[in-house]
Amino acid sequence: LGQFSMNHAQGLPEYTLFTPWLSAGPHRLKLMPIADYWDPKPFTIHSIVFGAVDGADADGNGIQDWMEHILEQGGDTDGDSISDLDEILLGTDVMNADSDGDGLSDGEEVELGTNPLDADSDGDGVDDGTEVKESRTNPLVSEFDGTVETVLSIPGSMTNAVAGIWMVDGSELVLQGRRGWAEYVLDLPNQEIFCLNMSAAHEWRKSTCAPVQPREKSAFLLHVDGVFVGEYSFVCADGVYADLRAFLPALPAGEHTVRLSWENVHTRLGVRIAQLEVQRLGGPDNNENGVKDWIEASVAAMAGVDGVSQASLPADVPPTSSRPCIESYISPACIEGDARYPEFASLEIQSEIGTRQSAIARGAGERWFANLPLDENGTTIATASFQNGAFELPVAIDWIPYNLIDHNGETITLREGDSLRILCLPEDANGGQFTIELDDETYRSPNRRPLTCVFDEAGTYTINGEYRKGNNTVAASATIEVIGGSFEGDNPACLLGQAR
Repeated sequence: LGQFSMNHAQGLPEYTLFTPWLSAGPHRLKLMPIADYWDPKPFTIHSIVFGAVDGADADGNGIQDWMEHILEQGGDTDGDSISDLDEILLGTDVMNADSDGDGLSDGEEVELGTNPLDADSDGDGVDDGTEVKESRTNPLVSEFDGTVETVLSIPGSMTNAVAGIWMVDGSELVLQGRRGWAEYVLDLPNQEIFCLNMSAAHEWRKSTCAPVQPREKSAFLLHVDGVFVGEYSFVCADGVYADLRAFLPALPAGEHTVRLSWENVHTRLGVRIAQLEVQRLGGPDNNENGVKDWIEASVAAMAGVDGVSQASLPADVPPTSSRPCIESYISPACIEGDARYPEFASLEIQSEIGTRQSAIARGAGERWFANLPLDENGTTIATASFQNGAFELPVAIDWIPYNLIDHNGETITLREGDSLRILCLPEDANGGQFTIELDDETYRSPNRRPLTCVFDEAGTYTINGEYRKGNNTVAASATIEVIGGSFEGDNPACLLGQAR
């Protein structure tokens, strides 16, 4: 709140300051002396007096005018992107960025339209923060029915493997070091999105020689089958059990391994895991397809293909070339989109001779990408499957020719191994033929079909084309920049902010 200099020469000094707007209830005031290290002086606090100042309230909004004048300066004490004045009018806590404790700041709730004073705005039994950040469902629509069924319960001591200094205490597992992990095997009865609920407690190793306020916050990292699910803040008082809930990906029935890694730097803080529960959350199935509506909404919110609108793809339309198509000059086409768990996604390509899989790779953040080889003779049809088949989106791509006349003088960038179908035809061409010159070789196309060129090596290429019909000649050219890259060894080291 402020810093003050003490002047004993003037007798017993008094200091006055104004607090931020404080809600009703207890508040902690801390006074900390700042003394000269080499010449410390004792001081005595004679009294602390809190007083209210009465003043006029011209607009009758419950805030005295002199206070309102201060608040209108735009201060945001708790840093939640809502000014103190607006928070007072909203009824939220000026000193707490998350007034209802649901994991969303008051500012985020105002932006989303949820109630910053109600942890569960839609009253469906799942708090707003969990819906926005975990299940990715709508916090304003009641998608859950409030029922919770425990389908699997595992004592904390029943681990598959551990790392760190762990000790079994009855049915519980206690970590005595600062960090470590424990693995558990979950045998799931069917495929759906389950909740993993862990009951645990902090253990503060007490010391009489150096009393310190016990820490109440740490973090767990959750992995499922080796895939990172997320980092979860764990807050509880010393020796008081609390629950940590995480939504698992949609996993097929059978055994799966979860790893709970505890991250902590304080030497006197430990953790005790009492038990793990796998829970099934209830909800309606309005379309009667055997999948709860909230699960469909959850997986769909975490998945996507750029250029494909889910709304434009009704479920009863088969994946044919009549579906909306993406167009690409380049094959393989680099398609990408959103996926929280790319490791549980796949791309299935359909052709006349059957289906084949194309690898999906993780991009930056919650993104994925894949290289899709395209068919020269028609639309390439594929299906992007997310979270082990829980949600699918069709992909239809046409490999369109790169007409030099339409792109005369332009530069196109390719990767090593990419291909182009090159034309040199005027829009109104009727008959005639064209030639393509590349790397001092000339290719003729008397049937006016595109010439497929594969660029296997990095470099800069110039493509010249000429269309001829009788005495009519049209010439055009384009520059092809082919880029490539490789690393020496399998695991290149990268340092953030350091160029190499």
